Amino acid sequence: MDFEQYKQAAEAGNVEAQYELGVCYYDGRGVARSYEDATYWFDQAARAGNARAQRRIGNCYCYGQGVTQSYPYAAYWFEKAAEAGDAEAQHNIGWCYGKGQGVTQDHAKAAFWYKKAAETGNVDAQYHLGRYYESGLGVARSYENAAYWFDRAARAGDARAQRRIGSCYADGRGVAQSYQSAVYWWVRAAEAGCAEAQYDLGLCYENGEGVNKDLNKAAYWYKKAAEQGHAEAKAACDELYRPD
Repeated sequence: MDFEQYKQAAEAGNVEAQYELGVCYYDGRGVARSYEDATYWFDQAARAGNARAQRRIGNCYCYGQGVTQSYPYAAYWFEKAAEAGDAEAQHNIGWCYGKGQGVTQDHAKAAFWYKKAAETGNVDAQYHLGRYYESGLGVARSYENAAYWFDRAARAGDARAQRRIGSCYADGRGVAQSYQSAVYWWVRAAEAGCAEAQYDLGLCYENGEGVNKDLNKAAYWYKKAAEQGHAEAKAACDELYRPD
């Protein structure tokens, strides 16, 4: 269906068309972009129970797109969509509970929703759930569970999780200690631009942990991290280049 067909069906009360028409307005697909019109149609579909529309109108309230910014309204709609099984909304309401945005802060509820989303493959939720298990926020601390979820997100390409699972291997936290495995994941995170992983990798090359000692490669990664404002990496780089 094109824009005009969606519009005709939406105006006749077709809920799925109302959602799709909202997407057309939001993306500027077949019509001039209009967040106001997008939120109008998302709202229509959301009130009729469309979970995707509930999540999208929640995002609009979260970022103030086409409506006055409101975390309480965002959280309201995220929770509606989450309860209907929308994984992205489950992650989003988890974030709301974790940060206390629009709802009373509740780490147990945040962990609950992150786990729901993580189990259906939401990568952001997998990373955040790993952090919750790592710190014992809202759940009993479990380094094994933390490493499991970091590994899931890392394999999906999340650089933050790649850095964290690398740290798990370096410290033997939740997994068997292995500098080689740590380096494997830190290389991927570092190449994706993660400053912390770039610094960690610099340390490995400086100390010969998991790789052959190579001060040139250590300096390379320290410099990469320092260019992003990583203070420890800058100090390490300065130390390497300090005259004897």
